[in-house]
Amino acid sequence: MAPSFSEPAPRASAADRTRVTLTYQWARELRRWHAGPFVGVHARIPDDEPVAVGRYNAEPEMLPASQAAAVVRALTDPRGWEIFVPRGILAGEVRHIRSAPWGVG
Repeated sequence: MAPSFSEPAPRASAADRTRVTLTYQWARELRRWHAGPFVGVHARIPDDEPVAVGRYNAEPEMLPASQAAAVVRALTDPRGWEIFVPRGILAGEVRHIRSAPWGVG
C-alpha cells in the first residue's frame, strides 16, 4: 500500500543527530525489525511543538521540542533515548531526504 501524504503518520526521531555514532546505533536497532532500504528525513518543527522524550523502554515525558533536545544533549550517555513527534511530519517541515548507505545499521 502506498503511503498517504494527506494523513501523515507519527514518526520517531533519532534523539541527537549531532552524534553520528548514536544515529547509526539507532539505525542498527531498526534494522533488526525492518528489512529493506532506509532513508534519512531531516525535518524542522517549531521549538514549542509538544514531543515525547525519554528512554525507549520507559514512559516518555511531554516537553516542547527545544527542551526535549536540550535534555538529550545534556546527557553524558544518550544511548537509548529518543524524541517522538506524536503527529505526522508535514511536507513543508521536511528539509532534506537522504538515502542511507547499506552499511548503516
